Amino acid sequence: MEGVLDKKANILGVLKGVLVAVCISIVGVLLFAVVYKFVAMNGTTIKIVNQVIKVLSVLLGVNVALNGNKTKGAVKGLLIGVIYSIVAYAIFGLLSSTFTFNLSILYDAIFAGLVGLIAGIFLVNLKK
Repeated sequence: MEGVLDKKANILGVLKGVLVAVCISIVGVLLFAVVYKFVAMNGTTIKIVNQVIKVLSVLLGVNVALNGNKTKGAVKGLLIGVIYSIVAYAIFGLLSSTFTFNLSILYDAIFAGLVGLIAGIFLVNLKK
C-alpha cells in the first residue's frame, strides 16, 4: 500500500511541478511582452529571454515538485522538463495560431529535460 501512495505522491508532484512551470512561463512571457512593447529588441535578445524564462520555469517547477519529497530528483526533473516543454509548446502554439510540429519541439524537450534533470539532481542534494 505504501508503494502505491509513493507512486501517487510522485505523479502528483510531477504534475504540480509542470503546472507551476507552465504558469511561471505564461506570466514571464506576458511580462516580457509588455517590456517588448516599449523597448526595441533584436531577435537574439528575444531568443535569450525566452530561454531564460524556460530555465527559470523548469527550475521552479522542479523545486515545487521536490518540496517535502526529495526523492527521485533526476527522474522527476527530467519528466517535468519534457512534459512542461510539450505543454508550453502546445499552449503558446495555439495562442499564436502557429501550432506546427517540427524538430524545434524535440530540441526544446531535450533542453528542458536536461535542465530539469540537472535541477532535480542539484535540489535533491541541496542541504537545508
